[in-house]
Amino acid sequence: MLDKVPYDISILPDEILELIFEKLCVYRDYPNCSLVCSRWHRLFSGIANRRSKSFRRAIQDGRVRWTRLPNKNIGTRLSFTNRYSHNACYVDGSIYVFGGCTANLTSFNDLWRFDLSNRQWNRVMANGTYPSPKSLSSMVAYRNQLILFGGWSQPRSINLHQAFFHQLHIYDIHSSNWSVVNTAFGPEAKAGHSACVLGDKMLLFGGSHSLWHSCNELWLFDIKRKSWLAVNFSKADAPQPRFGAFLCALSDCQALMMGGCGGANQKFHDCWVVTLQSQGHDLTAIWTQMEVNHTQCSSKLSLWSLNACKVGDSITVVSKVSHPVDAEILARISPRSKPASIAANSFSASSDDDDSLSQTERLESSDRSGRGVRQTPQMRRERRLELLKKFEDKLKERNNLRAVANVRQNAPLKNPMFLHTLDISNIDSGYVTWTPPNTLET
Repeated sequence: MLDKVPYDISILPDEILELIFEKLCVYRDYPNCSLVCSRWHRLFSGIANRRSKSFRRAIQDGRVRWTRLPNKNIGTRLSFTNRYSHNACYVDGSIYVFGGCTANLTSFNDLWRFDLSNRQWNRVMANGTYPSPKSLSSMVAYRNQLILFGGWSQPRSINLHQAFFHQLHIYDIHSSNWSVVNTAFGPEAKAGHSACVLGDKMLLFGGSHSLWHSCNELWLFDIKRKSWLAVNFSKADAPQPRFGAFLCALSDCQALMMGGCGGANQKFHDCWVVTLQSQGHDLTAIWTQMEVNHTQCSSKLSLWSLNACKVGDSITVVSKVSHPVDAEILARISPRSKPASIAANSFSASSDDDDSLSQTERLESSDRSGRGVRQTPQMRRERRLELLKKFEDKLKERNNLRAVANVRQNAPLKNPMFLHTLDISNIDSGYVTWTPPNTLET
């Protein structure tokens, strides 16, 4: 009887198929399986829409959990080096990371791909004309291409000026090839600028031409024609010059700009919307400043060089919280950088060591000079043993403090980050709203 039943997945009802399909990988299996037939395409489209809505609600409610992924390539040639001020873009189930620099300002020009389906890093070995090693550049994704512009790098010699770049490179993902685009007209060398894609064009805003000298220029790069166009706007109704601002597309002719830094002690928390309008061969922009509500929800948030992205009708910002290691522990481990609030305690602890050494020196000098309190050999031996025991206890205490600090630094943290959300659903009405931040668990 059972031998006559056909083993065909098509006989299963839609509800059973959806339960099976939900177990598949979103980044690898969904695009392939949706091409099998029209029924599977319809089911996968419904699952993808439900997951997208669920993720957006989770972002708004702060129901997001971080998971630290192990780096299996540590110690090998494929190890991803620690860096910052790099660029990252999402394309077709993978995250591409370019450049950046280390703590000693050593710059990179390598390209890495993080495959979201198997959670693996792979270095991309590309052909063509590689960009220079740099950081603080901009990179956007357009179809199967990565568009890289500008950047900065620390010169190898102290006699050289800091290097700002104006080159534009395009990486073709399918052919794995870098190419440089040379134009006779375009923006000057800059770093720390912001970029986003509006239709078939890339919008460029702000940046720094030299150290602590920023601008508020707008440039538009036509990706198909490979040409630059300067965007005119009224300086009186425009945001102040800045770098490190956040820029994202709202439509093919509209973008949102937020935050940035204009120089030392000049950090911005404003929000603007720029609308592009064509007038013949000229292109103009109209800046509109948004009213920001509930600013107290983002009072402790630094809005320059921030980690943010657009999710639905909100801008999501992730801010890291410092590790809750006791200040006293850090001060005792690193007495050169101790806070003023514990300076007295640290000084008392160090004074005990000095007293112990000074007592030993006074004891030995008394013995050598013959002056002072007369002590027997047994008393001197006991006193020396007492000082050695005290010194040993202090060494153990310091080692224990180091061990506690290492455990706290390596242990998984419960709430190491905050998730801030800016509601932009009422942007047509001229205002945006910060929602109370949510803690992210690991």
